[in-house]
Amino acid sequence: MTTYWHAVGENLRLALDTVRTHKFRSFLTVLGVLIGTTTVIAVASIIEGLDAQLVQMAEQYGTSVLWVYKLQMGTPHRLTREERLRKPLSYEDGMAIKEQCADVEEVSVALFKEISDFGLPPSTAR
Repeated sequence: MTTYWHAVGENLRLALDTVRTHKFRSFLTVLGVLIGTTTVIAVASIIEGLDAQLVQMAEQYGTSVLWVYKLQMGTPHRLTREERLRKPLSYEDGMAIKEQCADVEEVSVALFKEISDFGLPPSTAR
């Protein structure tokens, strides 16, 4: 057992002697550890905050909200002929849903202009 404590004491003296003789290297090592730890804590905090904000935004809509789009949402894909020929949804479509569906309490319509409506040539995604 005394051999163990003797070895621990010798290693400790050697480590402290190395720290004393290489002060600048020791300073840079401590600085690197501090910067690394601070960075990990900051990134984890930012991710946690963004996650909480997204959950809060999703919970605001509740389970009784229905979104209707002209095209399939999600990953980009090549449009089928049927999708390309669909008419754009209009304000009147939203009001028709409200009038004809008895279980619908409210309808909110958000319409977006197509890029060609602004006098720009249509672009194609590649």
